Amino acid sequence: LGDPWLTRPDVRAAVAGLIDKPALVQFAQSGFADPGVSVVSPYLNATFGYTPPADDPVSFPAYTDEASQDAARATAEQRFRDAMAAIGFTDTDGDGILNVPSDDASVAFDPEGAGANWSLRLFVRDDDEEDKLAAELMEQWFEAAGIDIDYQPISEDALTDAVYPYASNADTDLF
Repeated sequence: LGDPWLTRPDVRAAVAGLIDKPALVQFAQSGFADPGVSVVSPYLNATFGYTPPADDPVSFPAYTDEASQDAARATAEQRFRDAMAAIGFTDTDGDGILNVPSDDASVAFDPEGAGANWSLRLFVRDDDEEDKLAAELMEQWFEAAGIDIDYQPISEDALTDAVYPYASNADTDLF
């Protein structure tokens, strides 16, 4: 059923804050897109739009050039590590990957993961080059922040089976 920690909004917000959407647009879409900040299309922002506050933990920090982009990346990674440490995720074995908390409550919540390196599967359509470019970039960002990523290019049918619970329960972490 996917990683149980992703059922927590605070964990999802921390992970989302690692995604540099302007860089994704430049790298994977060759600049031919607009970064989204909500479920509402950026083209409808004048009427229905949402502008996140500057300190929104789900938004990647703003930057203007390569140097400030590097600083924004460092800020995003530290913000992520701080948020996850508040939940109990720390790198207990020194390998650069956060370990799932192993206190009694965490063992009850995630008995299979408690104490282990935190690993998430990242599904991507195997026939979509733009999706693969975006996923490879996100894999780098997540791993630099301390999440072990299992990058899995899969067919459209396999992705549908993993994501949409029609015959069985959905079984996905990230896609």
